[in-house]
Amino acid sequence: MISIQNNVNADISISLNHYIINSIHLFKYNQSDLYNYIQNKYNENPLICIYEDKIPMSYISKKQTDSQHIIDDILTHFRCILYAQDQLTMEFILHSLNTKGFLEEDPYKISIYTKTPINRVKQLINQLQTYENKGIGTRNMIDFIKFQLKNKDFYNEKLFDLFSTNLEEIHQNSFSFLKGSHVEETEFKKYIDLITAHCNLTPLDAEETLNISPDASIVYGKNGLQVIIHDYLTGGISYEPILIDCNNHPFNAELEKFKTEYEELISILNARKIYLTQVISIIANVQYDYLTGRSDFLNALDQTDLVEQTKLSPATISRLLCNKYIATPRGIFSIKALLSKKSYKNLSVSYIKYVIQNIDGFETLSDNKISRCLAEMGIFISRRTVNKYKNQILGNIKRTSPKRKD
Repeated sequence: MISIQNNVNADISISLNHYIINSIHLFKYNQSDLYNYIQNKYNENPLICIYEDKIPMSYISKKQTDSQHIIDDILTHFRCILYAQDQLTMEFILHSLNTKGFLEEDPYKISIYTKTPINRVKQLINQLQTYENKGIGTRNMIDFIKFQLKNKDFYNEKLFDLFSTNLEEIHQNSFSFLKGSHVEETEFKKYIDLITAHCNLTPLDAEETLNISPDASIVYGKNGLQVIIHDYLTGGISYEPILIDCNNHPFNAELEKFKTEYEELISILNARKIYLTQVISIIANVQYDYLTGRSDFLNALDQTDLVEQTKLSPATISRLLCNKYIATPRGIFSIKALLSKKSYKNLSVSYIKYVIQNIDGFETLSDNKISRCLAEMGIFISRRTVNKYKNQILGNIKRTSPKRKD
């Protein structure tokens, strides 16, 4: 069994009273939702105090920047216009952006991780790019400049192709590449001036950064992997009682109400932290080889397994997994993307897809031939299942299509 270090105080007592049971929906909150929830409780209860010196300065500064408002606006916008599954895919896309607003993850991998058809992923990326015409979600500087030129109706395919494929020569003020292109140097320089005057280099300017922190991290520790939950405000909350000997019963009752609200808040936050850590620790144990780069497929683990191992209800497990992302040695994933159902005996769907994908020429082999190849390896699944897995692989990875040059 892999040793998992947890940043959770095992001595914390959790009182699952009536209030917490009714408020367990809070378990589905991601880091941003939780931060806002705690801030609201702080504003409503005058006896709750937050010590910001216990919160990482990087997180405080991030919450105070204009870019955070951009994130809030983007999330609010797409939560209003997209269905639930598309919302989750859009949030995965947002987690795949770098600090300047460029998309770093390949759309086909996003399709695999979110189980969303590749065409829909591309549509959502286009919707993100056109949000306020900012171009957030373009792949790189060239892609972003092209986006801006099209928006301003300045795009010229021939001139832009010359521009994008000869940047080094242009930087050196050399235009010999124009020979044979039937483009005059004067005309081309005017196009460069137009780009310089009307285009930015990144979707976000120097004062804006776009960085969505994951809800948890799995990192290397002294004794193995370590699970860290990023609920930064939890450790910085305290209760500041008013020490007054008062016979005013209504006033005393109000103070007691504030104290009870504080205790209930702490109980809920501790319960969420412990249960989420427990779930992620199980995932880290089962998917250790994948997370550390020792294998390219997931082991069998689904929500039913998590229910059995944690003794939590299916609804609670679903809430804990909902809309949350985790940083790992292999990159940032949605927690659900680290689960894979059993397909044959104890073999995961992820593993069998991996095997199929590594059969020479699987793209053109018949389903029956692939079935026979799998049978020779001791994997007996139906032809219909083979067809389903093969089509999912081809639809997501597009191995037969050449990769786009950026």
